Amino acid sequence: MQELKDLQSQLHQAADCCEKAFLNTEKKQLILDSTKSYICDAVVAVIDHLGTVSSKLEHQLEDKAEITQTEQKISFLKQRLLTCEQYAISLQLLAVRADTGAVQYHRRYLSQSTERNNQENVANRGDPEPFKLNSTVAPG
Repeated sequence: MQELKDLQSQLHQAADCCEKAFLNTEKKQLILDSTKSYICDAVVAVIDHLGTVSSKLEHQLEDKAEITQTEQKISFLKQRLLTCEQYAISLQLLAVRADTGAVQYHRRYLSQSTERNNQENVANRGDPEPFKLNSTVAPG
């Protein structure tokens, strides 16, 4: 953009120079033709600069669009990962709930009276013991 601003001031200076030359000479047709040629070259240069600027702007917009698309893809993948993690956790919870052979309480957390109550309950029902507990509790 700075080049276009510089070109503008150069064109103003050239226009002033051509105007003075046209007014101070007898060969007006020659000055007029050279001025037309200079103006055509200047317009081509301006169009070239505008093309370059528009190309750079287009590339920047494409880069931003690619970045936005990439961010959306990353967000989508994060969401899928979170969904998979939640599903895996729910499967683990179902597996823990479905495991009937799992010990409900660790023996070091059971008091002797609780152990006797459990043994009495099992004896009253006539069912075999769900798990065997030692009657000795480590001092703690």
